[in-house]
Amino acid sequence: MDDMTPAEAAELLDRSANYILLLLKRGDLIGRRLGPATRGGRWLIDARSVHALKAQWDAQPPQRGRPADDAPSPVAAAKRRSRARLEVETT
Repeated sequence: MDDMTPAEAAELLDRSANYILLLLKRGDLIGRRLGPATRGGRWLIDARSVHALKAQWDAQPPQRGRPADDAPSPVAAAKRRSRARLEVETT
């Protein structure tokens, strides 16, 4: 069991096959492409990298959504609300 298909990796990680391809592109998973370098090539993913990522996610699940650091500050949010009110009142 050295290699997996994206569908097998997706089932093990409980993600979509497209997300698995994104993980390959980002370098979070190790794999190799068989066939043409253009569309339609087949991927084989190293099973050890899939199991290692699963163990990492089991220990600390990945965060979903926008990071808290990207949230607007309370002051910035209040300014946006007041600007929106002004625009509504002037129209």
